[in-house]
Amino acid sequence: MKNSIEKWIAHWLTVGLLLEIVVVLLAYWESNGTMASFFQSAARLSGRVSLLFFSILMIYATLVTGIERGVTSYRVKYILFRDFAVVHLIHLCILTVSVYLNHFELLPIRLAGGVIAYGLVVAMPYLMQKSTVGQPVLIAVQATYMFWVWLVFTMTYTARLSGSTPVHSGSPASWWPFFIWLIALIFWRSVILLRQSWVTKK
Repeated sequence: MKNSIEKWIAHWLTVGLLLEIVVVLLAYWESNGTMASFFQSAARLSGRVSLLFFSILMIYATLVTGIERGVTSYRVKYILFRDFAVVHLIHLCILTVSVYLNHFELLPIRLAGGVIAYGLVVAMPYLMQKSTVGQPVLIAVQATYMFWVWLVFTMTYTARLSGSTPVHSGSPASWWPFFIWLIALIFWRSVILLRQSWVTKK
């Protein structure tokens, strides 16, 4: 998996932008020309593009936990963080318009969690470009980033499955696979990190 990610990394942003174009086309087809429905569908679909990019990022960051400047993995990680930031900011723009047009109510606690997540998403590629930021800081931010962004994604699907977000598009049949994937992803990451820690101590 690590080698496959590194092989395709140069084309990853192009893939993301093409997927966002597909999102626009599918949302237009679903909405039947209604602007509010278009942005609601586009927000849902672009969120799935973001989840795909985050999943690839988490997989690579789990397989390569270190952040050492001057090595191939550092460049790959930077591109993964950067490209996820691009597609997720596209999602934010679409989501913001959808919230405005559909008059969605934003709960303060969820809004705060999302703001922190986006702050981490934007900050990480920026910090990686700063030569004055040391490796311990980058590793700490990476660990916080992975857990917090994962948590926001997971809570989004948890809220939908529990019925606490009455206004949304899609159905439980489409939400369950993403929720299960997120749980499996964090479980896999935890096992890998614990195993690496055990080997290091040994």
